[in-house]
Amino acid sequence: MWRDMIGRCKLPAMQPLACAPARRALLRCGLASLLAPAVQANSRTLRCVSLDYPPLVHQVGGVVQGIAVDLVRAALEPAGWRVEVEVLPWKRALGLMERGERDCIFTIFRTPEREIYLDYSQRPLVLQPIAWFARRDRTWFWDGNPATLERRRVALVRGVNYGQVFERLRPLLSITETELVEAPFRMLQRGHAELTVANAFLATHLRSQNPALWADLEPLGPSIEIVSSYIAFAKGRHSGPRAEFDARIDALRARLMPAAWRALAVPPDWQSWFAEQAAAGLKE
Repeated sequence: MWRDMIGRCKLPAMQPLACAPARRALLRCGLASLLAPAVQANSRTLRCVSLDYPPLVHQVGGVVQGIAVDLVRAALEPAGWRVEVEVLPWKRALGLMERGERDCIFTIFRTPEREIYLDYSQRPLVLQPIAWFARRDRTWFWDGNPATLERRRVALVRGVNYGQVFERLRPLLSITETELVEAPFRMLQRGHAELTVANAFLATHLRSQNPALWADLEPLGPSIEIVSSYIAFAKGRHSGPRAEFDARIDALRARLMPAAWRALAVPPDWQSWFAEQAAAGLKE
């Protein structure tokens, strides 16, 4: 073994009087060679993937940030885990996780199909209110009765999961699907749809980006459902960080979410979402 180390260090041939410095140099080189694999084997970096989904996850100037990113890092970094987040198209992100090429993914809804290759956190990362939106000048009213929705023209984003309650209502609706997250709200504004459904976090972010679009629109309360979304890890590989996350996330969510809602400048008539989310968090 020491012969191998000598070869790596490339020490010159030396006279007997110079042997002591040579031995010290050899020792340093040998220890570095022995320690390097151990450090690499015990790497504490988690390579995570996510969808661009502001304000929970979004990329600004090459930096990934957002409410969900802050929560994940606050839960894992004090335990010594370095969290790297890569924003990708959702299908590609799921594919990387299914092939075991990344360590974790968030925020993600729990489904039986995904549990085949993912180990979900036991505790939710974020509780997401799912709400109806409509024009203020509509001539009909939402009273919670599903019959009110029958044959209503609803604009949605293709491929988005809006929760189990909405899925049960879907057969009643006349649905048009779009590719862009803001498109359903534009359809509402122009009278091409009567309703849309959105995550309350996303709707708040979109309103802040384009207030003029929202002047004629309003949310219909209460929320359809408070949906739990999670962080999930590559199957069978990360029980340690998953346990660390589960141990910390409830307290972090309770402490950080009120400030997050304030930072989003939620309009007064939308404030009920935060109260619903907080109540749901206590029941979890």
